[in-house]
Amino acid sequence: MYYVKHIRLRQLMRLNVLKTLIINLRLLPFSKAIKFPILLLGRVDISDSRYGKLEINCPVRRGLMKVGFYPSRVFGNNTPEVSRLAINGTLVLNGNLSVGNGSVFEIEIGGIAQIGNDVHFQSKTRLYVEDKLIIGDTVRFAWDTQLFDTDFHYALNVEKNTVRRKTKPIDIGSNVWVGNRCSIMKGAVLPDNCIVASNSVVNKDLSTEGQYSTFAGIPAKKVGGGYVRVFPIKDELRLDSIFELTKEKEVSF
Repeated sequence: MYYVKHIRLRQLMRLNVLKTLIINLRLLPFSKAIKFPILLLGRVDISDSRYGKLEINCPVRRGLMKVGFYPSRVFGNNTPEVSRLAINGTLVLNGNLSVGNGSVFEIEIGGIAQIGNDVHFQSKTRLYVEDKLIIGDTVRFAWDTQLFDTDFHYALNVEKNTVRRKTKPIDIGSNVWVGNRCSIMKGAVLPDNCIVASNSVVNKDLSTEGQYSTFAGIPAKKVGGGYVRVFPIKDELRLDSIFELTKEKEVSF
């Protein structure tokens, strides 16, 4: 299992001090900005973060939101790509949020992203919100995932001569694991305690499938159930140790 050692030291070494100061002052009142709840690490473009605001619904502390750093076993921590933070709508934080290096995190004017506690986006995530995005607690998005609540463009129904709205909210429950290279599109709804297999496209309401569902495919549909990701690192380490010491294919949790 891949883990980065001395994470705090490596974060400190890659801290972009000037841009960290600027983004906090832009998005927060001074009394909260001086606590530096947002930390920018490495190369982060904030030139388009001009009109947004950050609402924090938990104790304000340093490093509540980190952009540009998250341990990636695939891309490492020093990808040449520039992370991009463009908040011109409203970002609501309810706890810890990490956005991996080389990612784009954009909320347009009028858009709202409401994100729970313990949410992590791996490297090269693409997130774009025009309408509304809701994410619960303890959610993981693997690398190369994209979340778009908009089609970006309009399509004309030539028979009816009508055009549909291009945006629709996305609602993701708690304890959800989204695999690499997934697309979470407008109108997507995922229930609590579910898994989305890699390379899947979620573009509709799957909440009626219930908890502990596994979804896969294009478009995604339920392919199994009864599983949920083991989230705490200490539990993963314990399981690694057990399987290293035994030839068993399955052990009791």
